[in-house]
Amino acid sequence: MKLSQRLLPVLMSLGLSVVFSPNGSRGDDPELSPEQLHEDLRVARGAMEESHAGLYWFVAKPELDRSFDAIAAGLDRPITAREFHRRLLPLVSSLGHGHTNLTLTVEGEGYRLRRLDRRGRYFPFEVRVLDGRLYVATDLSEAADVGPGAEILAVDGRPANELLDRMHLNLSADGANVTFKTYQLGPGYRFHDLLDLLYGPSDRFVVEFLPLGGKERVRRVVQAEHPSRMSQRYRERVGRGIDTFPPAYSLKMLGDRVALLTIASFYEGLIPKDEPGFAEFFESAFREIKRAGVEDLILDVRGNEGGNGDYAPLLYSYLADRPIRLGGRTVIASPSLSYLAYASGIDDEVRAFAAAPMDFVDRAADGSWVLKEKFQAAQHGTIEPRPDRFAGRLYVLTDGGSYSATNSLVDLICLHHRGEGRF
Repeated sequence: MKLSQRLLPVLMSLGLSVVFSPNGSRGDDPELSPEQLHEDLRVARGAMEESHAGLYWFVAKPELDRSFDAIAAGLDRPITAREFHRRLLPLVSSLGHGHTNLTLTVEGEGYRLRRLDRRGRYFPFEVRVLDGRLYVATDLSEAADVGPGAEILAVDGRPANELLDRMHLNLSADGANVTFKTYQLGPGYRFHDLLDLLYGPSDRFVVEFLPLGGKERVRRVVQAEHPSRMSQRYRERVGRGIDTFPPAYSLKMLGDRVALLTIASFYEGLIPKDEPGFAEFFESAFREIKRAGVEDLILDVRGNEGGNGDYAPLLYSYLADRPIRLGGRTVIASPSLSYLAYASGIDDEVRAFAAAPMDFVDRAADGSWVLKEKFQAAQHGTIEPRPDRFAGRLYVLTDGGSYSATNSLVDLICLHHRGEGRF
């Protein structure tokens, strides 16, 4: 087995983020020799150190070096790809970068269940985590006798809080953020693959729970289910597909000069072909907001996991009260991509960078490597207020799923609304 078939580091955004994918699943989990494991770890570590510009933002280099060394010291016997993946996962999580992930290569079921191997069987409930407690959102078991709203107290004798604490150590999020990890366990269906990875596959689960409105602890033995069956039951019991997404945007007038602007995504793929794009929608929405004399605007970005980052400053241009110069610069770890041979899914821009990096970067006075300004116009541009900008009171609704490009929008609002004492 060639190395490139076992470990495929994917360098993204000119080295700003890295994803590693050891190739192994429940049905195809090759055992790797210590020599193979050490070589794979060398590639993983080298690719991160060479290409990840924020590697030491949230973890000191000596601490990260000790973590790598501790993993290397334990690779003294053959283990499977899944076990190797399990050992690396907490290290990747410790970096504090939500876009730096470790994923197993599996043939999944749709989008939300994509991390679950179609051949495997998993925990048969859609879950939510609220205030540190684990609840059933949808009962996808055959008997359906646990029911939505039930609080899961333990699974196979393991208390729910212990399961959640351990899972949090294996999830990537930005900085010290916890809410995105909690979101991933629920709507992201990460509870299922982490339960399988951390505690091993199981054909059945012993679930202890409090029924909705009940006070007595109940114990049930439920059978694990294939993702396809879970998806089928979700449609039968909820009335829509498990991968059904809300409209990317909407505007609703609530009366008394109040409007609700919902931006559920910045991903163009969620806009029907016959509907206007984000730019056209923003223009028409704020024209209507101005025409209606709206004084209070509620901006709902809950569950907006991001998409095209250009739409965050564009949307803010309808909220800005003056021109805002975007600062900062794009720093990269190095102008070298020597591990590109192990990467998959590389786009043309990254290939062009690898072929002639000095066409893209300059050496700053402090010795760091930065992208040339012509390649980062968006980061150095100016947000100009729109003629139909909204100047009234603004309320923003966010949750753990407000992520990536949406964070950029919320950052702008915090800086130039809350930070400057605006409504």
